[in-house]
Amino acid sequence: MVRIRKKSGRGFTLVELLVVIAIIGILIALLLPAVQAAREAARRSQCSNNLKQIGLALHNYHDVLKSFPSCFVIPSPYDTSANYSTALNSMGEQVFTLASRPAWGWGAFLLPYLEQAPLYDQGRVGQGSQILDHRDEFQTALSEFMCPSDDGDVLNNDSNWNRLTENGWEAAKSNYVAANDHETRTQNSSATGAFYENSNTRMRSITDGTSNTIAVGERRYQPEDTGVSCAVWAGTISADATHGHGSFDRDLAGTGVRAINQIVPSSSTPPDDWNFSRAFSSHHPGGAQFVLFDGSVRFISETIEHSVGGSVPNSTFEYLIAIRDGQVVGEF
Repeated sequence: MVRIRKKSGRGFTLVELLVVIAIIGILIALLLPAVQAAREAARRSQCSNNLKQIGLALHNYHDVLKSFPSCFVIPSPYDTSANYSTALNSMGEQVFTLASRPAWGWGAFLLPYLEQAPLYDQGRVGQGSQILDHRDEFQTALSEFMCPSDDGDVLNNDSNWNRLTENGWEAAKSNYVAANDHETRTQNSSATGAFYENSNTRMRSITDGTSNTIAVGERRYQPEDTGVSCAVWAGTISADATHGHGSFDRDLAGTGVRAINQIVPSSSTPPDDWNFSRAFSSHHPGGAQFVLFDGSVRFISETIEHSVGGSVPNSTFEYLIAIRDGQVVGEF
């Protein structure tokens, strides 16, 4: 006679299930930071690669034209067809509320060296004065100019391109800005950095050494904390025809007016937005990435020695921005 063994009806108790769930929760809690760190490491690596490509583009531009691109160039003659709020551009659209001078920036001039020659040609970069006739071009988002760690808008609503025109004229953002001055914005050749209006800096002008002088660095898009930050790759636009490009540094350039990632609280709301938007910053914990003039990419800690307020550089971070201050920085 064949006996049939009865199957045990015992399953997991409620306590056992709760213990298993608790263990899984602990494992997930332990694993999540590691996953997030791995993702940030990948994003930081891509950002580093973007800066590396920008560094190579700067060198290729220099090889061809014997100087680095200017921070920005105002077309001559500049567009005078839109001096009043009722003015229309060639497409019949109202664009300005004040007389203004749009200008192409250093990022636009690098387009042919970043495999973006068709966009450069379509926008007629550096040719003619009707820059705002090329809205489709300067609103083109380019991954080469955007850090993957920054989840800000693709179009920079805080740029002067939008603030001084009617809605819908925002330019595509950039997370990378050129080094202009150790302290605050300087539009002319008295700038201690390499990039200013019509700068055309040459390699031989960087007497402090290309391996310890900043060419381009990061700026994060952070409207929730500052109201104005980040930049655009296309160029800049002035408040009016007589006062010049007073905010070109917010659109194109970075300065040493603040330490890396430093937001100084103030009585205004939002806090310290103007100075933050003129400085260098990133969403990478602890600092920001920079490409030096030798083409190398370095992560610089936000704790690097920094002071502000002097007419000449007097701290390590300021020495790195200045191209001929006579202070050659070693390890940093």
